[in-house]
Amino acid sequence: MVAFFNMTKKTKREATPPGIVVRHCASEIGIIEHAAIHHLLAGVGTVENAYRPLAECYNLFVVGIRRKPAPGVLGLLASAHAVLGAVLSRSVETKTFSATEDEANTLRRMVETSNNFWSRRSNAEFLSACEYLRKKNEANQNG
Repeated sequence: MVAFFNMTKKTKREATPPGIVVRHCASEIGIIEHAAIHHLLAGVGTVENAYRPLAECYNLFVVGIRRKPAPGVLGLLASAHAVLGAVLSRSVETKTFSATEDEANTLRRMVETSNNFWSRRSNAEFLSACEYLRKKNEANQNG
């Protein structure tokens, strides 16, 4: 008789809740990102309340997509990158962060797609991406 199971040792790792549970319990993540879009539309955005939350959402999403590609997302990321660049360059001229309705819609799609993406991943993957970006930001600030 042939055995149909694998007898190799499995590595033990700490159990973490699924991403969808964590994102549901920590719903302030989505609230902050949607508030940032609202600030951009109202023309009262600053680096702290509008640009940084959306840039962090974008960067986390890029890290996640590089690790686990998802179909149809690269075009959205390219559009979101262009919008964030336009918002930043416009802020140099106007001294405020603002966005048009079309730009805000692109950012909304990015936020929603990012939330859906991370909801389908483990919390460990999300925390790993956050840690990677934290270390990268520290390295950029120090050198």
